[in-house]
This record gives sequence, C-alpha cells and structure tokens, in this order.
Amino acid sequence: MTPIQLLLRRLAYRPVTTCLNVLLITLGVAAMTTVLLTTEQVERAFERNASPIDLIIGSRGSPLQMVLAGVYHLEAPTPPFPLEATASVASDPLVKMSVPIALGDSHAGFRIVGTQPSDLVALYGGSLASGALPVQSMDAVLGAEVADTLKVGVGDRFFGNHGLAQEGDVHGDAAYRITGVLNRAGSVMDRLIVTPLDSVWQSHGLAEELAEHAQADPHEEEHGHDATDHSDQAHGAGGSRAGVTGQVSFLLLSYKSPLAAATLPAKVKATESLQAVSPAKETSRLLSLVQVGADSIRAVALVLLMCAALSICAGLLGSWSERRRELAVMRLLGASRLQTALTVALEAALSAIIGVALGLFTAHAVLESLGRMLPASALTLTGQTWAPAEMYVAGAATLAAVLGALVPALLAHRTPVADVLRSA
Repeated sequence: MTPIQLLLRRLAYRPVTTCLNVLLITLGVAAMTTVLLTTEQVERAFERNASPIDLIIGSRGSPLQMVLAGVYHLEAPTPPFPLEATASVASDPLVKMSVPIALGDSHAGFRIVGTQPSDLVALYGGSLASGALPVQSMDAVLGAEVADTLKVGVGDRFFGNHGLAQEGDVHGDAAYRITGVLNRAGSVMDRLIVTPLDSVWQSHGLAEELAEHAQADPHEEEHGHDATDHSDQAHGAGGSRAGVTGQVSFLLLSYKSPLAAATLPAKVKATESLQAVSPAKETSRLLSLVQVGADSIRAVALVLLMCAALSICAGLLGSWSERRRELAVMRLLGASRLQTALTVALEAALSAIIGVALGLFTAHAVLESLGRMLPASALTLTGQTWAPAEMYVAGAATLAAVLGALVPALLAHRTPVADVLRSA
C-alpha cells in the first residue's frame, strides 16, 4: 500500500470528521477567493473606465450618481441641461477633449448613448471591428459585447426603449440602423450603443426644433469655427446644430495640462445649476466603501479557516488512542520519529488540499454564475480568470490545516514505542 493510499484510508476511516474539515476549508477558501476575484475585477474595471476622463460636468446632485451614470453607466442620470451652458468650459484652452453624452434610452438592457461617436471612441481608445462610425441621425455603432449578445451586425435595425430598463416604452417610430461594431476593448464601451446626439433628440421629439434652428442659421457651425481658435473643443461639445436647443446629461472632459484641475472645476462651480466632479476622487471613495464589505467577508473566511484548523486538531487528538498503536508499529518497522510526525501532518495537509481544490472551483463557479445573472448594463464579472493571489489563499489554508495538526504531530514524534506496545 502506497503512502497516499494509506492517507486516504485514514481519512475515510472517520468520514464525518473528514467531511467537516474539508467543508470548513472549502467555505473559507471559496469566500476569500470570491472576494479576491470580485474586488480585483471591479477595481480594474473602475480604474480603466475612469482613467481617460479628468472631469465630468452635470446638473447639481449626487457626485457619486454622476460618476456611476456618466462614466460607468450603472445608474440613472441626473437631470439634463442645455449644452450651450458648458460652451465656455468646452472651448477652454486647457481642455484637450470634451465629449457630451445624452442618456435616457436603452435596448435589451444596453444603454444608448447619444454623443459625438468619434470623440467617445477615441476617448476610450476604441477601434472598429467592422463597418463605420455613425455620422447621421438614427445610425449607431455597437460595443462588442452588445453585438455578441444580441447576435446583430452591420445593416440590422432595432428600436430603443424609453428609460434604462428593458420594459420601457418602445420608440416604435424611430428605428436605429447599425453602421458598425467595435472591437472588444475591455472597457465600458463594450456594453454601449453609441449614436449621434441628434438621434437621441429626434427620438424624444426635438427633431423639429433642431430643424427650425438649422434653417434659421445654416452656417452657424462655420461661424462658430471662425470665431474661436478652439474649434475642435467647440464642435466636440455641441455638435452642428445643438448649441442652442440640445439637452445633454453630462459633459466629459480630458485635460491638456494639470493646471486645468485647478481652474476648470471653479469655473463650473460659478454656474448656478451645474457641478464638476472628478471621477478619480469619487471612484476612490466608492472603492473604499466596497473595501469595507470585502474586509468583513475576509474576516469571516479567516474565522472559517481557523475553525477548520481547530477541527483538524480535535479530530486527530480524538483518534489519538488508536493512532498511538499504529504509529508505534510504524516505528517498529523502521520509520523514524520524523516520518511518523510527517504522517500526521500529511493527513491534515491532504484534507486541506481537497478543501482548497473544492473551494477554488466553487469560487470560480459562483462568480461565473453571478456574472451571467447580472443585467447587461452592469460591470462584467467572470469566473474564467485567475488571480496570482489565489496561490496565497491556497497556501494560507493549507498552512492553517498543518498548524492544526501540529500538536498531534509532536505527540507522534514523542511516542514511546516500548510503552505503547507493552500496554497493547
């Protein structure tokens, strides 16, 4: 009989105790690993999506809501405001890029974002997988995840729902035409449907007002370009005809110079109805709140591992009267004191290895299931990933089990062979 077979038979000899030990280790490892993978993916997604944006401008309200809605698209937007209210900020020399976005509609749970498509795609470093970016009203480009989930492509049409829930009223008189699909970028762009601002305004009944404004001054855009040296920012902020009539949810800004961080928020603060929020600061505050919950779950997982170590210790000590004779026979057959002690430690380690394997599998399965149940607009979570820190979790669980066997192993090391055999 090999040593492994002997250890397995020892574990099977006390099935209830063995299953309890393995269960405690499994639950502890699964809890720690689930928290580890979740926090890592959430933090990485938050930092990646917020990094291109230095400032977000919107109506006065909750700063955290603005960031969740305008940057991560996880929340309902604050009330819209006239785009012309931010014209002076968008054309500031310290602004590298300004991207207006208008929210309010969705399709199959995915957000429809009215914006300057080329600017928003450039802001997140996206690229086309097929087709072209939309330039006309009611054209749209899909993120990779949207196209994969809905099984649609260039040339297909769809209708938007009013609101951000799938059961919202359908805009049946305004169909979107898909002109392109973006490559998967691992950012929020993968889950968005991007269309020109005019599309959102048209679907909400502003088309006639925009047309009247265009007829009244068809060269307004050209004059606007002649009047300032910062035409790129002005165009990015307002589009061709929306400077007067268009309503937007947010304006996303990226800076040319760090000096902008000291001047632009104060410039926005001077207005009565708008506020400027730093996504980096709000993200840091949000992650600090998430960290509190994660630490609590880690503490519970640590308690479970400690309970597993105590259970292993109690189980080995409970069977000590039987183990003494077995270990004495091993010594009589030539095993050293160290080998008999290692036999006890390896029994605990084997329980830990089984529990660790089951715990890791459970954590990845739970996270994958959770990711599939989340709504389409939520952050992407997957169990099909591996974090290097999982090795530390596995090592810590195994070490806890071995430490639980430390006292029985020391007793095995000091077992007097002659006395045991004499008493037998």
